[in-house]
Order: sequence, then structure tokens, then C-alpha cells
Amino acid sequence: MRKLNGYTLEYVGDSLGISKSGYRKIEKGSIHISLKHLHTLSLIYKVPLDKILFTNLASYQRTN
Repeated sequence: MRKLNGYTLEYVGDSLGISKSGYRKIEKGSIHISLKHLHTLSLIYKVPLDKILFTNLASYQRTN
């Protein structure tokens, strides 16, 4: 979703109040994301929170 919107890791990380490398870890699934950060992502991308949650869940289920 980040790349589709033309956002950099740095931009999204800054918007969340975390480092670029911290957000990269979230994208890769190395660390979990908080509900607060999920809510902020829904505001950044202008999509409902459930779209972010269920899109990520569907991707996770396809790869596992």
C-alpha cells in the first residue's frame, strides 16, 4: 500500500513516530504493529482500518 501511494519508508515511519528501519520491520512482519499505529496508517492511506487489517491477514494467510 505504501508503494502504491508513492510514500517512502521514511515518510511513513516519520508519520508514525518511528524510524525508517522500524517501519521496514513492520512491513516485513519482523515485529508487530500496535493498534495506534494501524489507526495512523488508516489515516495516512485514507482507508478504513478494517481494509488494512484484512488485507494484511489475507496476505499472511497466502504465504503461510
